[in-house]
Amino acid sequence: MPLRTSLAAALLALAPTAAVPATAPAAEAEAAWSFACPAPGTAATYAPPVTMRHEGTAGGPLLCRVAGQRTPWVLGLAGDEDPSGRALLETLERGFFPARPGAVARRPPRPGGTGNAGATELTFAGYEALEVPAGRFEAARIDFRYQRSADRVQTMRAWIDRATGVLVRMELEEGPNGRRIEAVATTLTRP
Repeated sequence: MPLRTSLAAALLALAPTAAVPATAPAAEAEAAWSFACPAPGTAATYAPPVTMRHEGTAGGPLLCRVAGQRTPWVLGLAGDEDPSGRALLETLERGFFPARPGAVARRPPRPGGTGNAGATELTFAGYEALEVPAGRFEAARIDFRYQRSADRVQTMRAWIDRATGVLVRMELEEGPNGRRIEAVATTLTRP
């Protein structure tokens, strides 16, 4: 399956998979964390089946080049031309990193929008030990809430491996129907 604007968009068309339980949360470290794109040549395959091959950074530490994509991906989660990807990038650019567990960044609603449309909230929930089919990881968990329109909210929880910058698990809820999609890394190949 070719990648779309975001991993989330690619997964919305697929049925959810069974959850892979995380291990008990690791002791919360106070150390600040900054995201770095995966090294060129890193590849991750997810269930449902989507493979992301990383090619390095694209114009800054928050934008990653992914093979087969026209535009860079923000944190490896969403293309920067996708509305949720743009919202995520604009929120991050407000000075989120380096972040300590509990850090929160917000972006106000779009001017002239209806209700809270365009508003975002990004939270660094902390560090968690996580086990998925691709292995055991010490992951940084990012929670993102995006008000797509007056009546449509997208929420995403993403676990990013601290050592490689690779997304190892993602949960997404989108739209008024409360559809829930989950992706987990099944393989991780390092250069």
